[in-house]
Amino acid sequence: MKKIYILPLVILLLFIGLFGISRYLFYSNTILRVGDYDYCFMRSSIEQNHKMKNSIYIAGYHGTDKNIKLPSRFLFWKVKGISNFAFRYNEDIESVELSDNIVYVYQSAFEGCIHLSRVKMNEGVKGIDLRAFAGCKSLIEINLPDSLEVIGAMAFSRCISLEKIYLPDNLDLLSDNVFSGCEKLSTVTGGNGLVEIGTEVFNNTSWLNNYEGDFVQLNNILISYKGNDKKVTIPDNIVYVNTDAFFNSAVDEIYMPNSTSFYGLQFSNDFIESHGKVKMYFDNPEVFEKISNQKAAENLIFVAPADSIVIKYAKENGIEYIIKE
Repeated sequence: MKKIYILPLVILLLFIGLFGISRYLFYSNTILRVGDYDYCFMRSSIEQNHKMKNSIYIAGYHGTDKNIKLPSRFLFWKVKGISNFAFRYNEDIESVELSDNIVYVYQSAFEGCIHLSRVKMNEGVKGIDLRAFAGCKSLIEINLPDSLEVIGAMAFSRCISLEKIYLPDNLDLLSDNVFSGCEKLSTVTGGNGLVEIGTEVFNNTSWLNNYEGDFVQLNNILISYKGNDKKVTIPDNIVYVNTDAFFNSAVDEIYMPNSTSFYGLQFSNDFIESHGKVKMYFDNPEVFEKISNQKAAENLIFVAPADSIVIKYAKENGIEYIIKE
């Protein structure tokens, strides 16, 4: 009779042991080295947002291969991400392919990998974090999958060999300085789903420096005004005005668009401090409600019809205004 219960007992003890080890690794953030890779459990609000609770991440690499394909599993866990600094300053790797299960590339994961020239991302990646590929000066090819939703600040800054980038339509946010310093970047396509673009996203890129026309646009988002006029009418196709769009300009009068699809404008503190009083004309008062930084209104002069919400707001908050006849 004893022999009958030995195998189930062994299986039960093995299960309990593995469960205990996994819980310990999860709550202690212990790094475990197996083969060429370090693995760890991580917990954060980002993981919960992407349903990645109890997931395991690649935390480091000790191999000598120059062209690597990341593992998709560690024991019976799916590898869901690449943790902070996992490959940072690795000067040996030249290409990397992310496995199908990876959802997030964390902060500085590949920063300073100076010989990394090609990155292949499979569908499923939702986020690329702060400085994830910053300073990868040999990077010439990277595909951003349609599943991608967010690119963090400086994620590809100083990738000086990168010449073109396609932004998937599912992407809704480009954070500050994402491609700043990518000197050879001359072609930017896609991005039809973008809702907001941060500051200095394309600074010191060929795309921005050689852009034809005064209004630098990515789809319907105004990134920068390159003209010399002091009076500027924002084109009606613009739906969002970037924070520092007018920072380096001489603009002192801005005519807002009439489009009912317009949803946002925000002035940076630098713009406010450097320009003094700026007149803003509202033919369509509804546009005013969609200005996301009305605190900046203290340095503005509103010009609008007498019975509009614009003038009402100005009166209630002691802001200078002009009644438009």
